[in-house]
Amino acid sequence: MVSVVSDDRQTIGSFIRQQRMRAHPGDFPSLAIRRRHVHHLTQDDLAELAGLSVAVVAQIETGRYENLNPGVISRLAEALRLNWEQEQYLLNFLQAQPSHEPSASEITDGIRSVVDQAEPNPAILMNARFNILYWNSAATKLLGNFDQMPEPQRNVLWSMFSLPQMREVWERWETNARNMVAGFKMVASRNPAWRPSMHQLADELCTTCPDFARFWREEVPAMQPVMEKTYNHPHFGSMHVFQTVTEIAGSPDLSYIILTPADTHTRSIFENM
Repeated sequence: MVSVVSDDRQTIGSFIRQQRMRAHPGDFPSLAIRRRHVHHLTQDDLAELAGLSVAVVAQIETGRYENLNPGVISRLAEALRLNWEQEQYLLNFLQAQPSHEPSASEITDGIRSVVDQAEPNPAILMNARFNILYWNSAATKLLGNFDQMPEPQRNVLWSMFSLPQMREVWERWETNARNMVAGFKMVASRNPAWRPSMHQLADELCTTCPDFARFWREEVPAMQPVMEKTYNHPHFGSMHVFQTVTEIAGSPDLSYIILTPADTHTRSIFENM
């Protein structure tokens, strides 16, 4: 059995409690007792639905239960009616923790060529922590000169929340930002080696950005990026784009992001930047 470290037990417990507090007793006909004046499931309710003791549920929610296993997670997921992705998020934390820091995947000439050959479409390469590692000239023209950014700030999540202009250039900024936070949570669950560094970034953003702190509390982990976006460039004007995110085969901590035109107007802008 994998021993789940304290921080991960806390994350699992917080998520279980969050979902319990969002569930209404009236939606669960099998409950023995109806609680008319309680607008969420109690720990007693969850224990009944999952076939666990109230003491175990309390220990899980406070991160003190040391015998977490797939069977317990599945019981809780079924009781709370979590979807497959939400259950998988919890199961990801049962992976064995690596004994070493993550090593950066090698950015080969072949990977660079994929990014370069995307021209005139903007393309970037990022790692599991959402750090921007490589980009083409179209990305520089459209999104900014990453070379001029201090390396710690060369991060998709950091720029989305810390650069005021991001709220102006991306229409539906909050929808995009919330989806990014949900995706970041899911990616962190899948990458034990990167998780401490990713949570450190999240802690920093929670301290400096109230919106990030709120979204981090509220968003359920999911990989549902906004595929169609409108970008209002201060010089080139409004552009409608498709965003595609692809993992690099053989380098699971690397992702390739490309923006392609969603209409002829945007295609013309890309071709003439």
